[in-house]
Order: sequence, then C-alpha cells, then structure tokens
Amino acid sequence: MDENIETIASCAVPAYISARILTSGNARITWDSNVDAVRYQIRFKPEGGEWKNKGSMNSFTNVGNLIAGTTYEVQIRSQCVGGWSKFSESVTFRTK
Repeated sequence: MDENIETIASCAVPAYISARILTSGNARITWDSNVDAVRYQIRFKPEGGEWKNKGSMNSFTNVGNLIAGTTYEVQIRSQCVGGWSKFSESVTFRTK
C-alpha cells in the first residue's frame, strides 16, 4: 500500500493493539474496531527488517511465516470513507 496516501484527522487511529502467539511462526494481531473504518492496513517487520503489509476488513488478522525467537514490530491504520488515519504507535511481540 502506498505510504504517501493522505491522512485525515477524522479517521481514528486503531488502539489497544495486542499480539497473541499461535505457533512459533504465527501470531494473531487484534485491536479495537473503529466504527468509521471500512478496512485496516497492518504493517509488521522483524527487528531491523523491512515492513510487510497486510489488509483486513476486521479488527484482527493472523500473520504467518514469522521467524521463531524474533521480536516483531506492528503498526495499524484505519481507512475511512475520506481517507486513512495515521499509523498507530508501534507494538512489539516476540515469537516462540
């Protein structure tokens, strides 16, 4: 997804983000839903790595192909009718 998409103040940034490790290579990311959001963009990366992007229509998503014993950073933003929110603050989690 394009990093240069315009953000709008009225589209709330996702909050209360958490990660639950499902297996050594998989995690479930959850957050509070935004009533105005039509979808979400999730980006995640291993420490020192490059961002990978994923979309979701719900307030959760599973991410896979994670490296065991690695710390990951995740950020989420909402897409509303008028545009995108800013990305959330980073949340980190560590795989088993």
